[in-house]
Amino acid sequence: MNKFKTLLVALLMASAFVTKAHSQQDSSHPKGNPENLNQPAELTNFLKKNPTVADVHWQNDNKIIIIRHKNGKVQTYNLGDLQQRKTFENKYGTPPQAPPPPPPLPPSLK
Repeated sequence: MNKFKTLLVALLMASAFVTKAHSQQDSSHPKGNPENLNQPAELTNFLKKNPTVADVHWQNDNKIIIIRHKNGKVQTYNLGDLQQRKTFENKYGTPPQAPPPPPPLPPSLK
């Protein structure tokens, strides 16, 4: 029980520290890997060019792109297939870059 209380206090303190550090962060500096800084703008531009598109998702090592429209219609394209890629580009233009993979999980607490 004592370990549980200690862990709880440590988590609360860490959470408060992270929240304070996040609120003090300078918002004028872009976040993320410098190689991926243009990705969000690229996706934003794609969505501006295609106003009926609500969002975009990728699957299968970014070979499959899924377009969800604002009216609920969902379209899937295999960008590895030349014909489907051409169909996608004719309808939407150049596909946006997929986001980078998420970072690995931290080691578990022992």
